[in-house]
Amino acid sequence: MESGQAGKVTEKDLIDWAKEKMAAYKYPREVEFRDELPSTSSGKVLRRLLKE
Repeated sequence: MESGQAGKVTEKDLIDWAKEKMAAYKYPREVEFRDELPSTSSGKVLRRLLKE
């Protein structure tokens, strides 16, 4: 991270980190930041809504 950006992680930062740590076919090509995840009443994440 660049100085002055403590605590701020960008999409590029995550992808670059994953490229170093993961095999070429495994690292994410796209990252999406969300404030909140859709969930059921029991607290499980509704993955089908994330895909939409």
